[in-house]
Amino acid sequence: MLKKKNFIMLVLLILIGALLFYTGKISQKPRIELYPPGVVPERIMLTWNDSVYNTQTVTWRTDSTVHVGCAEIAPAAESAEEITDIKRITAHTRTYSSEVNTANYHTAKFTGLKPGTQYVYRVGDGKTWSEWFQFTTANKEAKDFSFLYYGDVQEGIKQHGSRVIRKGYASCPNAAFMLFAGDMVDHPYDNDFGEFFYAGDWLFASTPIIALAGNHEYKRNVPGGLGDIWKYQFNFPQNGPEGLKSTVYYIDYQGVRIIVLDTEGMKHLPGTFNKQSEWLESVLRNNPNQWTIVAMHHPVFSNSGGRDNPRVRKHLKPIFDKYNVDLVLEGHDHSYGRTEFKGSDGHEGPVYVITNAGPKMYDLGFTPQMKRLASRTQLYQVIDVTHNSIHFSSYTATGKLYDAFMLNKASNGKKTLVNQIPSNEPERVGLSKLLRDRFSKKQIEEYNKKVKERTGKD
Repeated sequence: MLKKKNFIMLVLLILIGALLFYTGKISQKPRIELYPPGVVPERIMLTWNDSVYNTQTVTWRTDSTVHVGCAEIAPAAESAEEITDIKRITAHTRTYSSEVNTANYHTAKFTGLKPGTQYVYRVGDGKTWSEWFQFTTANKEAKDFSFLYYGDVQEGIKQHGSRVIRKGYASCPNAAFMLFAGDMVDHPYDNDFGEFFYAGDWLFASTPIIALAGNHEYKRNVPGGLGDIWKYQFNFPQNGPEGLKSTVYYIDYQGVRIIVLDTEGMKHLPGTFNKQSEWLESVLRNNPNQWTIVAMHHPVFSNSGGRDNPRVRKHLKPIFDKYNVDLVLEGHDHSYGRTEFKGSDGHEGPVYVITNAGPKMYDLGFTPQMKRLASRTQLYQVIDVTHNSIHFSSYTATGKLYDAFMLNKASNGKKTLVNQIPSNEPERVGLSKLLRDRFSKKQIEEYNKKVKERTGKD
């Protein structure tokens, strides 16, 4: 009888534990601290929360013993002794206790800068400083520039995502900014962000970051619960709709309007679909720029099997078409897919791109809209913008050109797309080892059949 009671008690404990875990009552947060803060500034990141041509924002982290933060800035010079006219500003400092530590997060905003000018800056507490970094402000008028675009890094950030981030920078060292399309981390906790900043290191302190919140920047089992570190480390324009100002915003950069949406928030926050849709229409309707680029995490046309987003497509695609958006940059699907701008009805709309920077790989759904596909491939993208054209190039982790196109725009707004897919790079559409091991024999046969239909090869 006692044994039976013990067995029943054990079963009940297992069920309660499972219920608590599912509802998020038992924390999924890691308990081992891998990236402790210190007195020396780290996790230094450039962002914008205001004009790109005469302001620049920088955030960084120290341990909780550093109560004051400050930043110094001066026009860049050819030698250290020529760095003069140094201005010091006091940072806004906030304390945050994560699952593994307590740290102080500092934010400083440089104002009154000159357009198109190179500056040096450092951050610290007045005694302990970072090294001097350099950045260049944007020009006030439209002018040619390039930027980097990365999909999900998410898993294996330090081990495998780092080389893609760094290879991108090596390919385009004068990038105006780096755009991350969400899921930069797997969990929105300190250790994961430690890996992300380890991978980016001084690059993030020298090249401004434009980022958007994917589903993994949100806490699991906490609907609408954006990870706390986002609120302390990422400082973006406050021009989005009420209640979404930290994750929905736009930036005007030298003739391009970059609009960032929060599709994860759309799924969980009440009224967010309508709120973001109305806001999106307003910033598209009153857009003086030559080019319009939208960045969002969940794709309009899903690229991987079983990951369709019909609600996103229903609400957003008509707006993109109505205002003739040029590019929509996406993530989430852990594969690569790129459309052309003409749908089956011949309507001129955006070019949709999905890409993946990290080692986590999914299968392909062989979406018919996709002109170019890739599975089991880590990629980074270089996007060159001029007044009349956007040149898009996607490269593998080793620097091989995998996909490219030129989008040209005439003075009347009419666009033409020229495919520049390299003839010596066949589509990489096979299954990753993880999925080959996970799929049943029937699933593999069905997938291989689709591969043959796509490529004409077994």
